[in-house]
Order: sequence, then C-alpha cells, then structure tokens
Amino acid sequence: MSDDYNALSYRHKFRVAFRTALILLAVVLVAVLPSVWCWEQSVLKRQTLREAKNVLENMELLSLEYYGFGEPIADFGRTSGLSEQAEEEIRRFAGVEGEIHLTAWNQKEGAVTAMTYQKGKYLVWFRREKAGENGTWEVYRSLHQYGKQS
Repeated sequence: MSDDYNALSYRHKFRVAFRTALILLAVVLVAVLPSVWCWEQSVLKRQTLREAKNVLENMELLSLEYYGFGEPIADFGRTSGLSEQAEEEIRRFAGVEGEIHLTAWNQKEGAVTAMTYQKGKYLVWFRREKAGENGTWEVYRSLHQYGKQS
C-alpha cells in the first residue's frame, strides 16, 4: 500500500491530505460546537442566579436601612411590587440590569417571601415558605422573548 501512495503525484497527495483535514475539521466542529454552546448557557445561567441572589441580599439590606431607622420609603414592601425608587436603588446597589419583580413581602420581618429576576432568556424565581429558612431558587430558560407591553 505504501508503494501505491508513493506512486501518487504531489497534487493528488495534496488533495487527499486536504480532504482528510476537512473531514477531521468537520468532525471536530460537530463535537465541539454543541459542547461550547452548553458551557456558555451554563455560565449565563449561573451568572443570572448570582445576580438574583445579589438582588435579594440588597433588597433585604435596603429594607433594613429604611425600616430599621424608622423612616420607611413609600411603598417599599407593598405586596404588588416595589416602588420605582426602591427598584432603582436595588438595581444600582446590586449592579444588575435585569428586571426585578417582588411578588410577596413579609411586613413583620421585612423579608422577601417571593420574587423573580429576569435577565435575557433566564428567569430566576425565589420563594420562601417560612420565615428564617433559606428558600428555594429555581432557574428557567425562556424559549421566547416577549417585550414589555405599554
């Protein structure tokens, strides 16, 4: 077989080597691209979860700042959501750009009972059943993006 390969012209050897390289490149791309995409999605998911946890901490710290000194800001912990002023402060302190939705607030303890945080295609949902427990974090990936309705 080596005699047959040595008998081939230089041009033909180059074509065989080039085809082999293209096939190897295609196989590598088919194997690597999905892996890179999955890794990127995992990184974005973890980053969104970290941001949501940072939002929760800042939300509770901000409530301590306002409620702890006896000067609550208007509508900070209303059950239907955050006031715009409080939401902007939380966003600024947490350093996030996503959408924050306060779903439930425990007035007695000044703690978040349920909230959502959405950034890009990821939605993080936090809920706490009883006061003092850590709570449950769930991360969802959205398949469709819907714009804000005005």
